[in-house]
Amino acid sequence: MPYPPTYFSKFRIDLAVAQDVAENCKGIEIDREVFSQLAEEQMQMLEQDGFTRENWRSEMQDIPVGLRDRPRTEFYMKWGVSKSDAQSYCNAGQMEMLRGSSIGTLLMNTE
Repeated sequence: MPYPPTYFSKFRIDLAVAQDVAENCKGIEIDREVFSQLAEEQMQMLEQDGFTRENWRSEMQDIPVGLRDRPRTEFYMKWGVSKSDAQSYCNAGQMEMLRGSSIGTLLMNTE
């Protein structure tokens, strides 16, 4: 089985980081509308690459651990995120939203 295409791996990693932020910061959530739009675009690209919408999970391997974990660690280090400090997640999320990054695009303020 092949590994996921790079674009799809990046989307899933960005989503995981955005979910970390949303789960740890009371004032930030995943923007469901943006997520739905981006997920649909990803599914269309996967189909173009020969994967099926219904079974893509069984048609590719998981993202290799090093590729999956390194961007997350780099994100935490870049913004000084501490697992015991909810505000550090909020600060990182706000900065990503201000930058309009792929992670920030998935987030929205709720307060």
